Amino acid sequence: MTMKRVLLSLLSLCAVGKEAFSFSIPGGLTHSTALWGNKVHADDKDRLQCDVALVDGVFQGSLNRRKVVGVGTAGIIGLISIGPGGFGVENAEATGRATLEQAADRYIPRIISGGETYKTDLYKAIASGSSAALYAIVKEPRAKEKSDNSKSDGGFSERAASAGSFSDARVLNAMDLYASTFSDRSTSLKTKSMKIEVSKLREVVKELEGMGKNEKKFDVKRAKDIYKKGGDAFNKYCFLANEGLNVKMKRLPYL
Repeated sequence: MTMKRVLLSLLSLCAVGKEAFSFSIPGGLTHSTALWGNKVHADDKDRLQCDVALVDGVFQGSLNRRKVVGVGTAGIIGLISIGPGGFGVENAEATGRATLEQAADRYIPRIISGGETYKTDLYKAIASGSSAALYAIVKEPRAKEKSDNSKSDGGFSERAASAGSFSDARVLNAMDLYASTFSDRSTSLKTKSMKIEVSKLREVVKELEGMGKNEKKFDVKRAKDIYKKGGDAFNKYCFLANEGLNVKMKRLPYL
């Protein structure tokens, strides 16, 4: 498969209600019912249907930590690496405000959409005790099958569509890539701090996915505790991302 075809095959993926639940925000504050009920709309919902790096390496969980570079006026394009695990999407490095703005346009809609899912659909699935609903939200894309080889895009679009609305491939990958845009040449403290919160969210998603797969392991009380931990991590990530941004830059809303 040519690099051009791989780049053209990068697919974006993209959930609402009002619940009384609060997450902590750095600085001793909390966001509860009022902000919990606010709906956040992406400027362009159609953009949530394109631009997400969900190639084979991501499906297999082999996201490589290297670089994504700016390519001309097209903005940040993910470099594709090929290794034992298949294709991998390499992380982003940014240089200058223009590149950061391009990264914001690409990744912030995915992060906002993920936050909407987290505070509504995921909460409802846990509160209702539905392991099936929980799994559907956090599951990773299906594995590649032989039949995919005969499809025009190698089955990318179907596998991408099978990812849960708050899965690693759909949301956390975008959070990782956006965090990397705050580094240039060497990894900044801001990027490291943001990635720590993404790692916490990965642990949350992994544990919830395990509960969703096995109904006998689904403990509602435990799931709520894990959910709270994830919400705190999401809000801290947003706080770190927004800190020090130019007044004209897009900001991430808290849960």
